[in-house]
Amino acid sequence: MLPQMISCEDCGETAQVRGYGRVEYSWRQTDQSPANAEFKTIRLTIDCPKCGVRVQDYHPARELQPAREGEA
Repeated sequence: MLPQMISCEDCGETAQVRGYGRVEYSWRQTDQSPANAEFKTIRLTIDCPKCGVRVQDYHPARELQPAREGEA
């Protein structure tokens, strides 16, 4: 579920994830087992071939939602 490669926010190049930082999550159900955790935001340290090493937030829930009309 955690990405190993991600698109750089600044330039769009594919960057390698070097580390994971702050993780924000919520529980889907009352059973608070790790299998029921839903990740909202993960702070990543990435190594972009163009921009170098930088910090970027990753929002897994946004990537799973279909784009709305008028949004790219």
